[in-house]
Amino acid sequence: MKPKTRSLLVRFLAIFVPAAGLLGLVVAVLYHQESRNDRFALERGLRLHLDLTRDGMNEHLHNIATDLIFLSRLRDTARVLGRHNGPAGKRLAREFQGFIAEKGLYDSINLVDRSGTPLVGAVYRQGKAEIVPQGGRAAPFDAPALLATRAGRLYVAARARR
Repeated sequence: MKPKTRSLLVRFLAIFVPAAGLLGLVVAVLYHQESRNDRFALERGLRLHLDLTRDGMNEHLHNIATDLIFLSRLRDTARVLGRHNGPAGKRLAREFQGFIAEKGLYDSINLVDRSGTPLVGAVYRQGKAEIVPQGGRAAPFDAPALLATRAGRLYVAARARR
């Protein structure tokens, strides 16, 4: 190589290599900041989503508890205690049926005994509320899993619709 060409190449590399290094450093810093901002925005969005979901679930559970308290204080509930097969039981089942149809939040509402066996109830099937027939009870409820309000010696239980 000629000395003049070599000198020109050394000057070119002396300018180009630091400029390329500086440009690479700037790009790396910008990429790092952008990815950090994206991670922060994603975490913040997920936290916000979880907070909203938690608040919605708390509100839903509060509404269910309020509904259960209301259902446990229905005027016919006291008459049904101990006499769930009579006309008072049928009136209570009709009130449950109307409540299910109006609210649209529950699969079923039943008055159950301490063992979890339904005594009086209504279900929501295929878009309409129906009274549970006397002989047509499903398997007993899992009593520990019930969200229940104490009403004398019976429990009012509702299962949220899926």
